[in-house]
Amino acid sequence: MPYVGRNLDIGDRKIISVSGSSPATSYTLQSSSVNYYPSAAQNLIVSIAGVIQAPGTAYTVSGATIDFGGVSVASGDIDFIVAMGENVDVGTPSDGTITA
Repeated sequence: MPYVGRNLDIGDRKIISVSGSSPATSYTLQSSSVNYYPSAAQNLIVSIAGVIQAPGTAYTVSGATIDFGGVSVASGDIDFIVAMGENVDVGTPSDGTITA
């Protein structure tokens, strides 16, 4: 059965590249040479020198910039950054819509 409505791109996985001088403490996130703005650091999987990094601890995201908390990282040491799609806000249920 065909789908009626807008395209579903929630959950779309992407390999993200970085731009900026290297080594650096922060880089600009890009997808297909366009700045990429993840909704949260938790929506990225970042591997540096074979080690998956903890979002919020090892790195933060502000707009299209990933910051490694003052630690200088060479762009060649970044194995990959995978964007795991966008958050889905389901909103708050209206009063009286949920029952036992």
